[in-house]
Amino acid sequence: MKIKEGYILDEIGDQKVAISLKCGENDFSEMIKLNEIGAFLWEKLSEEIEEEKLVEAVTEAYDIDSATARKDIRSFTETLEKNGILER
Repeated sequence: MKIKEGYILDEIGDQKVAISLKCGENDFSEMIKLNEIGAFLWEKLSEEIEEEKLVEAVTEAYDIDSATARKDIRSFTETLEKNGILER
């Protein structure tokens, strides 16, 4: 799975955001605020990656067990997919 082309990860102040390149100037309707782990996953998903590799990366980087990581990753990726941002 991978983030579709046309999105970038940026930082506004101390907030990480994903922005659609389709947005016009001063149009932030397609801006997604991401927490620390969301931004971490977004960066990993910028290249083709399998769910199991995401689980490994999250459990290595954060104090979280693999079952919780897998559940949270699935929730995140399903949301992205429903919104047309992720390709499988």
